[in-house]
Amino acid sequence: MSLGKELLSPEASGAEAPHVAGDDTGAKVPADKPKESCVTGFWSQETKIEMKITVDIPTALRRFTGGVQSIECSSATLPELLGEIEQRFPAINKHLRDDSGQVRRFVNIYVNEEDIRFLGGNEYRFRDGDRVLVVPSIAGGAPADACG
Repeated sequence: MSLGKELLSPEASGAEAPHVAGDDTGAKVPADKPKESCVTGFWSQETKIEMKITVDIPTALRRFTGGVQSIECSSATLPELLGEIEQRFPAINKHLRDDSGQVRRFVNIYVNEEDIRFLGGNEYRFRDGDRVLVVPSIAGGAPADACG
C-alpha cells in the first residue's frame, strides 16, 4: 500500500496547515489568548513558565536590602538582573553600577561560582536554576603596627 499525496495533505484529514509568514518560525500563541512578553520564560500548553534564578546578597550589601540574604529573579541578562535588584532595593543602586550604568570595577559577579566576565558578561543569558553571587571587593584591615 502506498501513501498518496491525498492521504498526507492537511485537507484530506480535515486539519488546517499552520500559517508561517515571512521569517516567522516556531510555536505561535493561540489567537484567542492575550499576547504576553515571553523574554525570560517559555510557552508551554498556553501558559507561561518563568525562569527562576537565585541571587545571594553578601553581608556587606545587606544593609541596602533591609537584611534580605537572597532573592529570586527572572531576568535573562546581567543588565536586566541588576535593574530588577535595583528596582526592589533602590539604595543598592550606587553600590552596583557607576554613573554610566556599568558594573563597578570593584564588584564581582559570579554565576554558579564562575566569574560572569568569563561567561560573556552582559551578553550571558541566565538559565533556570542559576545561582548568582554579587561580591563587592572590600579593602582595609588593621594597620601593620596594630598586630603587635
